[in-house]
Amino acid sequence: MITVSFKCRFRMLKGVIKDDSSCMRGSVSAQDSPSAQVQAASSLRHSIPEECKGRVTVELVKKEASSLGLSISGGADKESLAWVSNLRPGGVASRSDELCIGDLLRAVNGIRLSRLQHDEIVSLLGNVGKRAVLDVEYLLPSLPDGNTITKTLEVSLQKEVNSFGFILRGGFHPDSCKSRPLVIVLIRPGGPADREGSLRIGDRLVGVDGACVQAFSLEDVLALLKCCGHESQLLVEYDCCNPGTLRSESVPMTVELVETAGASLGIALSTTTFEMGQQAVIIENVRAGSAADRCGMLRAGDQLLAVDGVGLEHQGLEEAVRLLAGAGDKVRLLVMPNGEMTPESYELGIGKFFFITFTQTL
Repeated sequence: MITVSFKCRFRMLKGVIKDDSSCMRGSVSAQDSPSAQVQAASSLRHSIPEECKGRVTVELVKKEASSLGLSISGGADKESLAWVSNLRPGGVASRSDELCIGDLLRAVNGIRLSRLQHDEIVSLLGNVGKRAVLDVEYLLPSLPDGNTITKTLEVSLQKEVNSFGFILRGGFHPDSCKSRPLVIVLIRPGGPADREGSLRIGDRLVGVDGACVQAFSLEDVLALLKCCGHESQLLVEYDCCNPGTLRSESVPMTVELVETAGASLGIALSTTTFEMGQQAVIIENVRAGSAADRCGMLRAGDQLLAVDGVGLEHQGLEEAVRLLAGAGDKVRLLVMPNGEMTPESYELGIGKFFFITFTQTL
């Protein structure tokens, strides 16, 4: 079983999907544990090529007696630039949805940090008053992989504390080497985007309330998101795995879906009856942007043969729904592609099987 994401390339090799993609070593993922995030972020401090560095100005506003809710590592005495090592959940910095663990701090309210020791930086941040303007440097998102299928999705979100609950990186830059799509790199747990459930890390923002933002800088699009209404329509691009020729094979496929907690798999089921009177469970609809859609292997009209090894040849729609509802965050589906459905498809031992695991984390 090979775990892949929708930034992967596929090629057939003896009936197995092989992942040919490579990823940047030391990158920081929002799904990593806090200790893993800190370790990965620390390793990046001296290894980011200049063409992969992005810059953004972040303004944090707090009450006079409160803190910014962030922890800093590094300093001149630590032989490292200052960088964000922790964001306190619910704190001002975290809820701004503009800072990530691993971001470098270049300046605070115009004061350069490169020659300040760690304790001096901590003191400066603790005494900034109500407003802190941070000059932030970050690792640019990687360029899109061309071996995926790109789709678009419109999402309606309502703000909380003037934010939609996701962090963007990239955007237009005068230096073409530094221009990137506006990539969602983090979705804050419990925030508006997380509760709505359609967006994923790696999705790209292309429109806000009908306005195209693909040529916007990061700071321009952040300003637009702050000044737009309480509820906005966001147009995003997302990637689906390219199944290649796998769906053309006249054999059942095993598709393993891994979904984030609280989100649905994104399939609607119905039943059909063959001439012999035998019923079959059919995928009636695949919701855009869902795990089922992004895996690239499922289509409306596909026949569902089994759920987690439990065959549906003698089961009805209610049992299929029950099995899916009780599957947790990972479920394995045995599916016959649309156009190849026969009563004999229920013989689970026939043919050869192709395995694909789809993971929502990028």
